[in-house]
Amino acid sequence: MTGKGGGTKFEIPRFDGSNFALWKLKMHAMLVKDGCAVAFLPREEKPEGMTDKQFSKKDEMALANLQLALDDNVLFNVETESTAKGLWEKLKNIYEGKSLANKIFLRRQLYNLKMKDGGSVQEHLNVFNSLTSKLLSLDVKIDDEEKGSILLSFLTMFYA
Repeated sequence: MTGKGGGTKFEIPRFDGSNFALWKLKMHAMLVKDGCAVAFLPREEKPEGMTDKQFSKKDEMALANLQLALDDNVLFNVETESTAKGLWEKLKNIYEGKSLANKIFLRRQLYNLKMKDGGSVQEHLNVFNSLTSKLLSLDVKIDDEEKGSILLSFLTMFYA
């Protein structure tokens, strides 16, 4: 998905079901930049002076932007949503589930994280940061000491 504003071009990869927290952050920023994030407000809270017709137009724009930013396999799960707010909420419910099982699954991924043979340390750190970001979005706090311990255990295995 490409957005333009102020002469700057932005690329947001289509959401394929992975790393929802990061995609959500970027997509929300794109919608704000395009002036259609107002569609996430309840209709009764629309900005003063905005008509229902203007609000509906912003909602259509936001909905189209969201739909175009989804892979087909994700869009299939939310295709019945007719408003940007409804689509956004459904995506959050599906991919941001704060269930105990999801939290345990992500913690296990973090603690069992191993660098692939021939992989780079930077790629490994990116995966590490992605997992800690996902956990944070689920209200799982991992303090700096715990992060440091996990990284040190990785380095010990790597350089042993």
